[in-house]
Amino acid sequence: MDLSGNKWIEFEGLYLDAEGHANKYPEERKDRDLFADKASLIFRAMFEQPQKAWRVHELAEAVHVTPGFVSKITIAMKQRGYISKTEAGLRLINAKSILDDWVFAYSYRKNQEYNYFCMATSPKEIIERLKNTNKLDKVDYALALQAGAHLVAPHAEFELVHIYVRNQATREKLAKLLSLQSVNRGQNVVILDPYYRQSVFYGERKIDDLWVVSDLQLYIDLYSYPLRGIEQAEYLYRKKLAKIAAQISEERSHVR
Repeated sequence: MDLSGNKWIEFEGLYLDAEGHANKYPEERKDRDLFADKASLIFRAMFEQPQKAWRVHELAEAVHVTPGFVSKITIAMKQRGYISKTEAGLRLINAKSILDDWVFAYSYRKNQEYNYFCMATSPKEIIERLKNTNKLDKVDYALALQAGAHLVAPHAEFELVHIYVRNQATREKLAKLLSLQSVNRGQNVVILDPYYRQSVFYGERKIDDLWVVSDLQLYIDLYSYPLRGIEQAEYLYRKKLAKIAAQISEERSHVR
């Protein structure tokens, strides 16, 4: 319960909420950042199952946050026209509008970049070496940007291999296993300390024995990437994300 009388109850399969009271003690910020790290988990879960009608407690369990947090975020999502609330639960709507707003609010430049040089003839050779390293020793990483998109929906040529890691220890371990040399320029490998610390690995999958971030993360990263990033992002949308947008639109028409 908050101090304005909004409340939720969850007990042995029962979930009830009562909202609608004006918040007498609003947060100082005027608008909630729906594309912040923790909040973005809700979008990621809903995009992963676009035809599902979600209950608040189901979303909370799926992304490991409190029902109260989910309730606040989904109220703001509904106000912006990102979701609809039906008897069955919460559903995504306007998928393309969400993506358009997301890429406007976010840039891959928010990640901390560490530049390295790998003695290799091409980015594909670096990726192949990473694959072999992964078989020898567990490394907590995920390919991103053009290198990741190359394994999902290959389109644009690329010169840099971007890799997300969870922490400094993983970065140092990966640099050692790939024999990377830290450089100020002339890099062909960029290891990223993620801005989205809680959510960047949500939906990661293994493709050809390599871990790759979700299509959603690929898209939002690529859109702000200067080297043919928008071109690759739009190609990825047509090949992958457009199907999700179509499912959301189809489900919305059924609800109507």
